Amino acid sequence: MNYIEAKLLQELDTNLAKAQKKPEFAAKKIKALIGPHAGYRYSGPVAAWAYKYLANPQQKLRVFLLGPSHHKYLDGVSFSICSEL
Repeated sequence: MNYIEAKLLQELDTNLAKAQKKPEFAAKKIKALIGPHAGYRYSGPVAAWAYKYLANPQQKLRVFLLGPSHHKYLDGVSFSICSEL
């Protein structure tokens, strides 16, 4: 693991460790999640709080990611061929 990967992993671990589930939300089944998309440095703590609720091994997930293309102009939409995480 290089330095940048190690720093990123440390930042992600720190954000997830600080994110605390609120009891009033923890027992509910998540139906949708809108997470921030501004980069770890800017929105990492908020994203960690949101995604921590997805760490429920008893709940099956269907993931649908919607976001802009940062590398190529798309006239419409693009779909991934990924079928499993």
